[in-house]
Amino acid sequence: MAHPLRTRAIADAKILADLTRGNLLPTSWIPPKEIRELRD
Repeated sequence: MAHPLRTRAIADAKILADLTRGNLLPTSWIPPKEIRELRD
């Protein structure tokens, strides 16, 4: 999952696909299930 604020400036789908293939997109951090449950 890519961080939306860091990828918003990239509007070209081909560039996004190339970055995805190269694993070069900044990612978002998803907390573990235990922490998500505590937050709920």
